[in-house]
Amino acid sequence: MPGAEGFELPDDLDILPSDLHIHKVYGNSFNKTPLEDELRKLGVDTVIITGFCAEYCVLSTCRGAEDLDLTPIIVRGSLASVIPENIRFVESINNIISYGALKKVLE
Repeated sequence: MPGAEGFELPDDLDILPSDLHIHKVYGNSFNKTPLEDELRKLGVDTVIITGFCAEYCVLSTCRGAEDLDLTPIIVRGSLASVIPENIRFVESINNIISYGALKKVLE
């Protein structure tokens, strides 16, 4: 919940005032949020996904993106879970890119 310990982004993360901020209450980031509409306005067709918890929020958001005809890609090594083997499972059933490859593509 907003205001709760651990909710806010770290101070050393370079967030711009123009960056999109969406607060979600379901595992799937697209469920009952304006995320899809905002991405469509920007012409986005691919989403790069990272986060916690691999087997819940990340997996739900990947499936939600696919349901909306978006391409979800997970950054290898960017997931967290209380159960580490679940990270390997989620990575094994989704499109994965390394940080180095992603960085090169975005140059």
